Amino acid sequence: MAQQRVQHQATARAKSSRKNGIKNGNHTLLCYETKTEEQNPLTKLIEDNVEYSKLCQLCKIPDGPISESQLEFHLVTAVRMGHRELASALAQGPVRMHCNDLHRATLNDEKLAARILSVSVAKKAYMNKNITPLQTAAISNSIHMLEAVRAVYPTINIPDQDNWYTMHYAACAPGTAPMEFLLKNGGSVTMLTKQSETPLHVAA
Repeated sequence: MAQQRVQHQATARAKSSRKNGIKNGNHTLLCYETKTEEQNPLTKLIEDNVEYSKLCQLCKIPDGPISESQLEFHLVTAVRMGHRELASALAQGPVRMHCNDLHRATLNDEKLAARILSVSVAKKAYMNKNITPLQTAAISNSIHMLEAVRAVYPTINIPDQDNWYTMHYAACAPGTAPMEFLLKNGGSVTMLTKQSETPLHVAA
């Protein structure tokens, strides 16, 4: 008797589910719950390319939404959005101790040193996903910096901690010149980040 009751309940649930599916049509396939994580306020501000001076003002607000120490982690955020001016300000300010002169020069359009050491090209920006000067050079709209660093460090396919390769960063540049240069010199649009994103996803 108990077994018959369980079978009856299971059959009723199946019928109800089928009935709702028919009633909702294709929308049934879209009925799911998603987890939404609240974005860090500072990340949003940097992605929106808020001026560095304004970020500094926000840092000075007692018990405000952001602190200056948080800025140290966001050079990579600015670079991945292609915000060179903001990235340059961060590299010269709060992130100064975590990167080198070549990071700063490639973000500043400065004339690069006549002699660049390969160890400088491979320098990883601490606390910023280990991005290198090759990757900061890739978001420029010209290729002379990429040419200069590649001359002393031929390996252009360098990944950061999230497997963003130099090509992914070139996809953030305001123009196509960096991607074209990298494609001619061993780059690929099929490289995947840890989130399975290609450089084309980034460009889009």
